[in-house]
Amino acid sequence: MVEQGLIPSTDPVAVALGGLPLTEEKSINYSLGFTSSVGDNSTLTVDVYQIDVDDKIYRTGNLPVVGAPGASISFYTNALDIRSKGVDVVFTSNFDWSSNVTTDLSFAFNYNKYSVRGQKIVNTPDGPVTPVGESTLDDIQNAYPKTRFVLSSNTIFNDNWNFMARANYYGSHVDERGDQGGGGAGFSTELGASIFFDVEIGYQINDNFKLVAGAANVFNSYVDETGLDNASYRGNGLQYPRWSAANYEGGSWYLKASYTF
Repeated sequence: MVEQGLIPSTDPVAVALGGLPLTEEKSINYSLGFTSSVGDNSTLTVDVYQIDVDDKIYRTGNLPVVGAPGASISFYTNALDIRSKGVDVVFTSNFDWSSNVTTDLSFAFNYNKYSVRGQKIVNTPDGPVTPVGESTLDDIQNAYPKTRFVLSSNTIFNDNWNFMARANYYGSHVDERGDQGGGGAGFSTELGASIFFDVEIGYQINDNFKLVAGAANVFNSYVDETGLDNASYRGNGLQYPRWSAANYEGGSWYLKASYTF
């Protein structure tokens, strides 16, 4: 049996392992973009960005306690320097089918890549160590989709009815359990891209009152399951990745009413 604990970084036990008082994270944001009209009814916006965060706070891995064999502790520390860079693209348009039918379209795309630029060493009595383990670094950089888009349309009929349809796309990524670079036990599952569709119909009864019926993930789709031979939580009854940004709960239906004062 191994005793483990999460303690403050200023606790004497943590200080003996290199723990220090936490300081503020520091960030620098660079961005460049433009907006342009495309024809009479459409607009295109593109933004490119890079965000550098220094001294980002993360929890250490389990570190052995000095003078207590079999025991380990972890604490939060200003361990990492991280970079996030990507691009946002937004396109909007609208057009008339007839004098009383109008459709609004929007497309929002994002590509974002995380990378760990550096890690501060913790000087323990047993020598210098990197406090955040390789598996956590791997999760930071790969456990979330790098690409994402939302395509939606909203059509209004006679100023009373509207019908909305939306496609939600999440790019491929890896499960947070295990390491990359191979297959089988100890390695993470590669998860394919996912796309889910939502629909909604609404009726504007008067200027104040509206009724809406809709379905989220109308086709009852799911993300990929983790591999039977990979590191996962399947033994605990969880066949889907815990950190997936996409839907792993299936479809749902809803009714709602809104009243505007």
